[in-house]
Amino acid sequence: MSNIEKSTSGIIDVWPFDTVIITLDPDSFNESVSKGGIILKLPDNQLKLELVEQVIDEDQRKIKIINDSGIFILRGPEFHVYRGKVSGMENSSVHLTIHKNLLLGTIDIDGNPYHIVPTMKSRDGKTVLAIYRQDAVIVHENVNAYL
Repeated sequence: MSNIEKSTSGIIDVWPFDTVIITLDPDSFNESVSKGGIILKLPDNQLKLELVEQVIDEDQRKIKIINDSGIFILRGPEFHVYRGKVSGMENSSVHLTIHKNLLLGTIDIDGNPYHIVPTMKSRDGKTVLAIYRQDAVIVHENVNAYL
């Protein structure tokens, strides 16, 4: 079973959210999903995710570019999409997308979701992710901020 764990050493101050530095191997992740799930360890919770990989048809991975030169269709990147729930929590849903060492998604528990988003920061060539709950977001007018 794979673990996704919060890094406790050298946390990067991105926002007042938990940050996680991860390395993902999509094939290994998918193998862990088929063997029983993924455990996401957070400071306030440990969640066992019961996931099923969604099949993405080759035609769904096309990128259509329209510009002055014409219309171009490119092959999109290979990515994996997972849906499921948190083990033991009936009012939960999980939606994750993985591409190389990138993970983004939402884990919703009783209408109070965790959001997982990549930041523009990296450490040792690995993407730093922010994991936060919706109620932790403070909206300020006239502020442009990018993770």
